[in-house]
Amino acid sequence: MLSLMKVMSMACMVVGAWALGACSILYNPNNLPDPKADAAPDAPTVVDACQLGLEAVGPQVLFEGQGTGGSRPAILAIRGRNIAPDATVALVLMEPQGPAPMINIDNDHAVRSPSGTGMAVPVTLPIDPARGTNGECPGADAVALTVQVTQMCSSGPVTQQLSAHVALCNLFELEAPITNVAMLKNKYSRVRVTTAMSFAASAAPVVIRAAGSIELGDVHADAVGATAGAGGAGGGPKQMKGSGSGGGNPGSVILDITQLSLLAAGSGGGFGSAGAPGAGSTATPGGGVTGDEWLGPSSQSSGGGGGGINPGGGGGGRIELTAGGTLTAGTISANGSGGGVGNLLSGAGGGGSGGAILLRSGGPATIGAILANGGPGGTTGPAGGAGGGGRLRYDVPSLVGTPAMPMAHRKGVAFVESNPLMTTDGQQDLSVVSELSPTMSKNVFDVYVFDETNTSTEKASITFIAPSLKFRPTYNKGYNRICVTPAGVNPLVDDALRNCIDVAYVP
Repeated sequence: MLSLMKVMSMACMVVGAWALGACSILYNPNNLPDPKADAAPDAPTVVDACQLGLEAVGPQVLFEGQGTGGSRPAILAIRGRNIAPDATVALVLMEPQGPAPMINIDNDHAVRSPSGTGMAVPVTLPIDPARGTNGECPGADAVALTVQVTQMCSSGPVTQQLSAHVALCNLFELEAPITNVAMLKNKYSRVRVTTAMSFAASAAPVVIRAAGSIELGDVHADAVGATAGAGGAGGGPKQMKGSGSGGGNPGSVILDITQLSLLAAGSGGGFGSAGAPGAGSTATPGGGVTGDEWLGPSSQSSGGGGGGINPGGGGGGRIELTAGGTLTAGTISANGSGGGVGNLLSGAGGGGSGGAILLRSGGPATIGAILANGGPGGTTGPAGGAGGGGRLRYDVPSLVGTPAMPMAHRKGVAFVESNPLMTTDGQQDLSVVSELSPTMSKNVFDVYVFDETNTSTEKASITFIAPSLKFRPTYNKGYNRICVTPAGVNPLVDDALRNCIDVAYVP
């Protein structure tokens, strides 16, 4: 469990069994006895600067753009022995030997252990389009860097290198509009496109991730006719159910005019909200609410039910924007499309549901508008049902402005910007923000701690009872990656369902 786990946001009211369970991690650590109170003071550690020894370093991968655009610098956390107070860090190319380009190591703000067992240093990787890229990094093309520590001993400077290397990923910059999802890279150093981007239909969603900042104009993944937006589900062909788990039901055509009263229109697709039924005396029910508020991989829009002679509308697409630093965009839309028209003897098609929008950032997010509307039902003859609304999840420390939100929206967990990069305090709190759900179980999140080998060393749970919360993980000496996920989610399976922060612990 997380050591000395605590919530600092508000007092806990004990109401029923759930509240008692939630309060089990709410207590004042000042009431705990100090284990060192009766212990004899430790003898000061003697550091022999001439006997420098290096053992491990984390993280194993650095990305171009870290430390830019409002993102947190990377940290290099080094474990070893006899690391002196004047020790400095350098990164050198394995072949040929020499200083690595465009890496700023802030040795002036390094943290060194009084016991000589470790140090940590902030690292910024400026964006340099001339340095080239490694393609889809990390991978075989990553630049291998050697970690080198230098310090003074009685006989002069001592330098030692770690046998393990750190991989440097030089990334692409996205600076021109793209309309084809297949042209997007896994990760960019930064994104800066001021003109609108309207993505063409694709089975794959729109996923734009950057180590630094994202600055965009308008971004659209709207459905067109029966064709879904990128990553969404299409409308049903005539007299057929719409695609997706909440697909609208089909309408019909009646050739016998004496049976006109049985005519029905297609219903709307459901996603964040249910689709509306189609008109007619045998009205078809709308597609139901589907997906989940965390927008896992299976959460997508649904198409409208096909009408008697025309298809239903396609569902809106899926858009994910993830910035290590600030996130700025104009209008972000994943709207469903309207159903096809009917006539006197055939029902119209149902509208497609709105799509899925996921926004994540390490710094403030400034968004003009967020649209995930369902498409209208078709007209002429019995009218099709409208598509339900889409879904939004936004994991941002702060949202600048007040853009309109889709009806189904949820603020996930985000780490506040004031969290430390490095600490010598094993009791260091971390601060996160979210928003409360009326469903109490949805306020519970899992916390994982990983070391420099990406091995999980701790898993525990935290519960929000207010929009902000502080918790205290059990730190590994050296590098720590601390990830928060919705309860029951494996943080190694889907990056879009986790939010992580790197902290170096140097006791």
